[in-house]
Amino acid sequence: MKEIPKENRPRERFKQKGVESLSNSELLALLLQTGTKKENVVDMSHRLLSLYSLDTLSECSLPELKSIPGIGDSKAMQIMALSELSERMMGCRYQVLVRKGL
Repeated sequence: MKEIPKENRPRERFKQKGVESLSNSELLALLLQTGTKKENVVDMSHRLLSLYSLDTLSECSLPELKSIPGIGDSKAMQIMALSELSERMMGCRYQVLVRKGL
């Protein structure tokens, strides 16, 4: 991340401009936290989302994710946990809407 000017890094932009200002790649980068020696986490996240859309990424299995260069057990599990948590959050939102009669 040292090659990215500080004001353009996802964490700094989040603090300055809010979460809405971040791209999907930058949001994923915040969650994955680190890249590899050859690729920073923002570039890695961009590559992941270029290979898979958000919905297809969420459907990947552990072995599928681990087959992607730079993605090991930890990052694969982080992505899968994020997908599962997102599904659960959507279920909660749906239940709230039903209770409100919307």
